[in-house]
Amino acid sequence: MTKGIIGAIIGDIAGSSREMKPVSREGFKLFTKLSTITDDTVLTVAVAEWMLDRKRVSIDQSLRKWATNYPHAGYGSSFKRFCNSAPGTSLTSIHNGAVMRVSSVGFLATTIEECMALARESAVPSHNSKEAIEAAQATAVAIFLARNGATKEAIRDHIESHFNYDLSRPYDTLREELRVARTDRSQANREANHERVVGAYTSVQDALIAFLCGESYEDVIRKAIYLGGDADTEAAIAGGIAAAYYGVPDEIVEQVLIYIPSDILEVVNRVDGTSWRASKQIPPKSLRWSKNDIVIYASDEYDTKGESSYYLTHPSRFHRHYNEGYALIILGDTPVLLEEQVALLRRKCEDGKHLRWHLHDIGIESGMLTTEEFRALFAWALELDNVLVTPTLLNR
Repeated sequence: MTKGIIGAIIGDIAGSSREMKPVSREGFKLFTKLSTITDDTVLTVAVAEWMLDRKRVSIDQSLRKWATNYPHAGYGSSFKRFCNSAPGTSLTSIHNGAVMRVSSVGFLATTIEECMALARESAVPSHNSKEAIEAAQATAVAIFLARNGATKEAIRDHIESHFNYDLSRPYDTLREELRVARTDRSQANREANHERVVGAYTSVQDALIAFLCGESYEDVIRKAIYLGGDADTEAAIAGGIAAAYYGVPDEIVEQVLIYIPSDILEVVNRVDGTSWRASKQIPPKSLRWSKNDIVIYASDEYDTKGESSYYLTHPSRFHRHYNEGYALIILGDTPVLLEEQVALLRRKCEDGKHLRWHLHDIGIESGMLTTEEFRALFAWALELDNVLVTPTLLNR
């Protein structure tokens, strides 16, 4: 069992494909080909790195750094305004963006007083409102209490008495309320329901109810997602608390390693005291890649873009990602030229250790290369940690 911020990240990944898309039953498949990290994960890691290095890095700097590294993670409007503002700016929002990222405060603070102060500090740059700050504090304190052995009853009593939350409603009643609210299609109700779903106060209240009613780590994040609202954020909040209370089974962590980039996993390992290794396999969905990811793709002699924006050249095939592309010109009558290109690519991969290279099954589908030729050309990719590959190479 692992106790740490990986619990929030797993909740984010599991909920990412169900955001505002309610599932029909609680026994849904936890991870799918559409699962991915979102801004919840990126900013959780930003706060975590600040918590680890705050003597030399401000929360403002850490949030901006990670948002720059992952510019397309799906940030909310409040956070986008923060990113576009001058350094040191403090903006007001009552939404849940400061809550989803706060789990490391609960895991690393040494006292409740420190937990409260650091949760406030983590929220202020982009969500400097009473509602958002108190929601971040309530989440961090719940994690702090769970991590230190408090019972669910003690956690509920503390949150209700110190933060004025109502955690008495049965889970099924809460879900039915949310379901009924979604059925009203009027413009006024849609706006009110959206504000309710993404509000800091209600997000924490709903996630806490899911936690209190859950029977295991997995059951908690399922219940958070099954509510049918801001699923990735609800599951990230509830998942952080549940990880502190139950721990996360290793087999669930192993399932999500394919979705977590190595730079994010490094911070997770530092906070959680773990030694998980990033997967060698390319994730099924590529929408949240960072600026350090490069797609290796096959081209023909008429494509001269080379290292250009791959989004602009192939927008549909690889899920609208926005990363650089590295073109290999594959023609059936120029095998020597291809071998020279691959040798150059290998040197680039070896030299560009800070980059992640994504090697798809290039040339096979078009018939330009057989599977055996592809494997022979790219066997070296298995030796480099910064080259991600498909099962074609992994399952030799």
